[in-house]
Amino acid sequence: PYGDELLHHAAVADISRRQTVTFSSLRYFMERFPCLVPMGVTVDDVEEEFRLFQSTTLDDGILTKRADEAWRELGMMATGGRKLFESLSSVMLGVLVIFHSNADCERVFSLVTKNKTKYRASLSTEMLSSLVTRKGGLHGELQ
Repeated sequence: PYGDELLHHAAVADISRRQTVTFSSLRYFMERFPCLVPMGVTVDDVEEEFRLFQSTTLDDGILTKRADEAWRELGMMATGGRKLFESLSSVMLGVLVIFHSNADCERVFSLVTKNKTKYRASLSTEMLSSLVTRKGGLHGELQ
């Protein structure tokens, strides 16, 4: 997974690396996942906001926040009643929710394997689903 192109481009969402990342990484996500681009927004609009983002001096407090919180806050930044990074923030928040590994799926498969053993092979799908959901809720694994 470390050589995965998606992971390589995901660095664009790291605010602390804004001076070293390029718009081509963001373009990669917008072309691969067109649903990330808000309706009525063009790639040029997002690129313009990206260039402004790279040249804007940001408050140090924003760099210490979680990525999703920081991008939400950046999306609210405004000057003269105009939001500066509204479209860029929307795309970046979309990038952040893309699964970058299969760990969650593997965790669910592991739970199923632990519950449906050779001694409990006749469990119905409904019962197995209920058990996995319950156990996941108890341990916070499926939240």
